[in-house]
Amino acid sequence: MHRLVPLGSHLQSLPAGNGKLGVVGFCYGGGMANFLAAWPASEAALKAAGVKYQAFIYPGTQHGFNNDTTPRYDAAAARLAWGRTVEFLKLQLGGAAG
Repeated sequence: MHRLVPLGSHLQSLPAGNGKLGVVGFCYGGGMANFLAAWPASEAALKAAGVKYQAFIYPGTQHGFNNDTTPRYDAAAARLAWGRTVEFLKLQLGGAAG
């Protein structure tokens, strides 16, 4: 018989990891990231739970601004968003679990 294990628990237990878990998404991936959080009112629930998160809105951009295969692509906003993403993940997930 197979036992279902929550994805987060499985990922946190992988030997190559450090026990910390983060999720990021743009466009469709952003929707999936929110789905993984399992909160319909994501931001309010994150705040209430004391979860560390950041949310940014990029003025003048459209949905899918980070997708360089569409006319909605905004190179400057995409660079800024990716830089912020990498920095956040390094700060929150880098190093030993603790």
